[in-house]
Amino acid sequence: MNLEDFLQQSSAELDSRTRVSHAFQIARQIESLKSKWLSSAFDDGVSEALADWVAKGLLIPITAQDCKSLGPMQYEREQALDFYRRGGPRNKGLFYRVVLDEPSASHGVAVLFGSKRIHIGLFPIKVADGVVGLVDSRIDDFAIFIASQRYYFEHHPGINTVFPGQGFVSWSETLDEEIDELANFESSRTKDVIRGLVDHALKQTKGQR
Repeated sequence: MNLEDFLQQSSAELDSRTRVSHAFQIARQIESLKSKWLSSAFDDGVSEALADWVAKGLLIPITAQDCKSLGPMQYEREQALDFYRRGGPRNKGLFYRVVLDEPSASHGVAVLFGSKRIHIGLFPIKVADGVVGLVDSRIDDFAIFIASQRYYFEHHPGINTVFPGQGFVSWSETLDEEIDELANFESSRTKDVIRGLVDHALKQTKGQR
């Protein structure tokens, strides 16, 4: 059944006129709803998804003070509420470093949105005296399996034109495609990919605990 047929169908619960009225109301509010879902994911969803690793000391948030290179890309709370407005924020994300037994070289984890896509990935870093620096090298492309589904993490030229160091590899999807997942972040594919990536990063290091 296509959308027009659905709207024109009447039932005991909902007549056609009411269906059409609801459809127009949704159309008027859809950008506001999408902004709310995106903001909720970045305001709370990501940090809650990673909270157990942060509590164990296996992940540490990277702030603007920790890494000046990432400062312009640091996401600020509720910033995503303006994403769908003209001139809204772009290329903003949340960043964490994977804690290794040997801290001088490590990986950073990034969850960010560009102008049209969401990216979840890794980038090479070095740590000295608590200061995080970006390494001008590229992580090899790789894939991980989550619930029998393969997810590819690759170098995307678009985001790497703005990402410092240009060594970022990520799984990426358009926000138009992923927004329905973000509407219910707790049970979303997005959350599964974030957690699957961190689990992969920890298993690749001697810092796994």
